[in-house]
Amino acid sequence: MHYGKHIALEGTVHPADKMWVQPIMEDPDKLGEILKGLVNEIGMRVLAGPCGKYEKCNELLDRGASSIILLYESHAAIHCYPYRLRFFVDVFSCKDYPTSKVLGYLRVKLRMHGYELTEAKRGKDWRRMPDVSDVRKKNNEDLNNSI
Repeated sequence: MHYGKHIALEGTVHPADKMWVQPIMEDPDKLGEILKGLVNEIGMRVLAGPCGKYEKCNELLDRGASSIILLYESHAAIHCYPYRLRFFVDVFSCKDYPTSKVLGYLRVKLRMHGYELTEAKRGKDWRRMPDVSDVRKKNNEDLNNSI
C-alpha cells in the first residue's frame, strides 16, 4: 500500500488556440476557477483557496499566473506561461483519482494540445503498522545516543 498519488504535468497549447487561451492563462482568478473545477471533477474537497497571483516581470516570456488550492486530501496547483503557451499542473492526494479525468479536463479548459506526465505513488508501505517493539527499541537507542 502507498499513501497517495502524485501527478506532475507539463502541458502545451497549440498556437492556433493562443487568442482563446492566453487571457485565461494570465488571470489567476480564472485559473483558480479551473482548479476548483478540476478537484471537483476528481472528487476532492477544497480546504482553502484558491489563492493566485500574476507575475509581471520584465521578460515577456517569463510572465505568468499561478494558483493553488489546499485540499483536505492534499493540494493542487497550476502555473501558466501564456506567452510560451505552456503550463504546469501538480495534484497530490491521499485519495486515488483517475489521471484520465485530469487529462480530459485540461484538454477542454486549457485546450491542452500535448503533455508530459509524471505519475508517482508516494508514501511506500504507508498502511503498514510498525512493530511496537521496534519503535520502543528505536526510541531507547535515540535516548541513549543523546546522553
